[in-house]
Amino acid sequence: MGVIGGIGAPRGWRDFGLTRMCALVGLALSVAAVAPTPAPADEDWTTADRRNSIFVFGGPLSTTDIWSSMIFNVHKPSGRVLYDNFVVGGAYGRDILDLTEHLRFGVEAGAALRFGDYKSCCNPVVRGSVRSGEFWGAGVLRHTGFDLFGGSVRIAPAVAVGISTVTKPIGAEHGVQSHFESGNSRTLFYLGPELSLTSPSWGNVEFVYRLHHRSGLYGTLGNVKEGYNANAFGLRFRY
Repeated sequence: MGVIGGIGAPRGWRDFGLTRMCALVGLALSVAAVAPTPAPADEDWTTADRRNSIFVFGGPLSTTDIWSSMIFNVHKPSGRVLYDNFVVGGAYGRDILDLTEHLRFGVEAGAALRFGDYKSCCNPVVRGSVRSGEFWGAGVLRHTGFDLFGGSVRIAPAVAVGISTVTKPIGAEHGVQSHFESGNSRTLFYLGPELSLTSPSWGNVEFVYRLHHRSGLYGTLGNVKEGYNANAFGLRFRY
């Protein structure tokens, strides 16, 4: 199901959607919590013990739901608009609590600019230059990572969960709320599952892929199913 058409869904569908959303978060947390202990890393290069970070990213904004966006809409017909606008942004993060030897809880605060040529999408499509700001705060659960290829690469999963607000809805996000008078996508839940990669040659830098997701959680906020999804790629600098 696309991002449009989930607004005002019956309670049964909302409960089903809530179950799927919880399953996604639970999967990310389970991977981080029960995965095998990572191999020892060279303390001269690992970013695991650096508690502060700056994350910069960018990517296209998807017109579909979280599940389709997660696999880059590869199963969707090419004739429809799959990505409308773009997002660039940054976030500051800090680890504040060690839950286990390799599992940490932290906080994140971020801001982003969303822009492009789609005022509303996708039924109907309204073209025109548009800009919108986004701000979010989240709690972050992350694993310190697993060494691969003899310690030459480290991969680490994480998930951010919080609240996101925008200056105005645009693109598919605007299309969602416009279908119902009571729909309002300004303030929604934020979910950011991600994977990061680092290497000895990169020092304190991580390459990050994050699914940047705003959601009404099937009508819980704003009477909308979803807000917007972005396939975001970026760099994180730890210090």
